[in-house]
Amino acid sequence: PGFAALDVAQPIAERLGLARERARIAYLRGSLHFARGDLDLCAAEHERALAHARDAGDEACEAQALSGLADVLYANGRMPSAHAAFERCIALCDGRGDLRFALMNLNMMGIIDLYLGAVARGLATIERARAAAREIGHRVAEVMADECAGLVLVGAGRDQASIVPLERSLALAREIASRRFAAIDLALLGIV
Repeated sequence: PGFAALDVAQPIAERLGLARERARIAYLRGSLHFARGDLDLCAAEHERALAHARDAGDEACEAQALSGLADVLYANGRMPSAHAAFERCIALCDGRGDLRFALMNLNMMGIIDLYLGAVARGLATIERARAAAREIGHRVAEVMADECAGLVLVGAGRDQASIVPLERSLALAREIASRRFAAIDLALLGIV
């Protein structure tokens, strides 16, 4: 149904020359391809979204496209490139004052720092996201930040230190009824 709706919307946006809407359509199509595990089609759509966003001069759409591209780079193991794409995304968000969208991307940068051997920097980035999430009441981003901190700590061999953020994440995940985050937290806690 998602692809079908986008297939209907795209020719309309093209006929009317709506660059912003074309960027959104490409971004959503890319996200659907990512969920299906088709990273090549995902990357192509996010590249298209980025081009349309720049044509429209829409920094929100540009940030979304960069976030999508960063996810593909991460999934392909291209950590330095993924980190750079997330940084560009967050810079656009910061310039626009769009903290909510920046938070998930900050958490991903923190995870990537583990792979880049910059554990302290990654934990600091995740803590920045966690503090901001608490400040604005973005509970999903807060759960994700604690989970990411736990993941980075486990990945760095600091299992005991991971317990506090993972238990905090699990409690909040249960409070907001996020079974997905709760399941991941329980799996990580099972490792330590």
